[in-house]
Amino acid sequence: MYGENGQGLESQPAAGATAVSNKTTHSTCYMCTEDCPITVVSDGDDILSIQHPDCLRAEGMLEQRTSPLRWVDARIRSRPQDPWKDVSRGKAVSEAARSLLEVRERHGPQAVAFVAGFTKEARPYLQRLAHRFGSPHYMTESSCCFGSCFVAAGVTLGKEYAYFLGPSRTRYSATKCRLVWSTNPTESRLPYERHHLIKDASAVPTIVVDPRRTPLAEAAEIHLQPRPGTDGALALGIAHVIFEDGLEDGEFLRRYAHGLDDYRRYVNGFTPNETARITGIPAERMVAAAKLYATSRPAQISISACSTTHHSNGFQNHRAILLLSAICGNLDVEGGNRPWGHRVRETSVDLSAEDVAALGPPLGAKNHPLFVEHYGEGQGMNLTEAIESGEVKAVFSIGMNVMMWPNSGRLRRVLGSLEFFSVCDFFQTPAADLATVFLPAATHLEREALIVAGSGRVQYRPAAVTPRGDARGDTELVFEMAGELGMEGHFWDGDLRASFDDRLAGIGLSFGDLPGTGSPLKVDVAEPRERGYLGNGFGTPTGKIEFVSTILEDAG
Repeated sequence: MYGENGQGLESQPAAGATAVSNKTTHSTCYMCTEDCPITVVSDGDDILSIQHPDCLRAEGMLEQRTSPLRWVDARIRSRPQDPWKDVSRGKAVSEAARSLLEVRERHGPQAVAFVAGFTKEARPYLQRLAHRFGSPHYMTESSCCFGSCFVAAGVTLGKEYAYFLGPSRTRYSATKCRLVWSTNPTESRLPYERHHLIKDASAVPTIVVDPRRTPLAEAAEIHLQPRPGTDGALALGIAHVIFEDGLEDGEFLRRYAHGLDDYRRYVNGFTPNETARITGIPAERMVAAAKLYATSRPAQISISACSTTHHSNGFQNHRAILLLSAICGNLDVEGGNRPWGHRVRETSVDLSAEDVAALGPPLGAKNHPLFVEHYGEGQGMNLTEAIESGEVKAVFSIGMNVMMWPNSGRLRRVLGSLEFFSVCDFFQTPAADLATVFLPAATHLEREALIVAGSGRVQYRPAAVTPRGDARGDTELVFEMAGELGMEGHFWDGDLRASFDDRLAGIGLSFGDLPGTGSPLKVDVAEPRERGYLGNGFGTPTGKIEFVSTILEDAG
């Protein structure tokens, strides 16, 4: 049986008593988005061990929890330049709600933006809060991370490939060559063997595209080091070699390519010498890589969430890379780049599309219409301009880090001019330095959550220990704010686990079906049919892979 905060009741001794046994909690590590299952052994609120073989990051959760630099008290002040005043959590939440209501009364709900940083567990709830408040301006760090990759893959290869990133890093035994572009899985995706990533570069011929000399690059058969920002030119140069030598999959392209002639004319200009001039990569090395990739079928492109798109031409860079998989017919074949297909998907609780549409356009709808339309949230990189113009007067944030914005100094200058700015985080950050309300966040070891992994793992993660000080989980904060704003009825009357029931309904489960110990529950996931496009084509307006994107053309 579990208490209200998800902790085992047997671990809660009576006042003055001593715990008679250690407590074991089946949890997950949230130091990256894999949410790997872990086992936490604790004595009261002291963590004795975290069992997560082969990954150092889980131990980092303990350091995060116990750090003397952590802020665990709620704080408020009148202006960013004033000293902080420690207050009760309830008073800080009330102050935040009061300020948001005042801004809404004076300027309307569209004057408030709701921003989420890395934290992902609370995102659907924060989006629901923003929209129920009446603001369309919900945005996340995906504005400069996965979002553009998602849109680029979707408009180019079809909606079933929008999540090209995840499957691109799955290891298949049938793969004959791996083109690892802008990602460093052996160091960034620990433990990479357990995540089904690339074990090493000796299993199959491997090409690594990375400006840095990583261990994977050192082990690769070919390492291409482009000048940062020239990935698109490199991809077009590789395509030039493939077409020049007749190594493309002609039959596949004749049936499933839209705009191929225009694309081929364009890549004609990216000769090996011209590509070398742009990228700094010796022409002969690029040619060797192109031939290795094109002649080793099926081949797989493994790519990152954001590295290729952190440039003004990044969206088209990413499209150019993805199209290499189409040129050689490596899409949706075992060993190539396959879509995720059938995955476990929880029911969304962020509100219906009709509800959101009635709120008006979110930030970025004018400058980044495709991002807003296809990713379903505001484009956060427009926040600075919105504050400068007076469109946004207040920001409520969870895990927001101003350092992720280009020209972050400009954003920091204008955040201080807001009528209200709140931050929820573990530590004092550059964002917290500019806030007037600070709400301490519970770490992953201190908060409960529902984990629904697309691979079929469904897991209730109870809190392993009590939060320090006044810290609470991000989702709990959203529920607290909903109560203060008079929106309890839209938030399950404050019952977090009732929201879990709604999220699990689409899977055919309820919260009561999950093991009370926090152990994972496995839901069967059917494998997608290979070459699924044979029956229905690709999920683009033309039903084909769009070398020339009709969606981009329609958007001007």
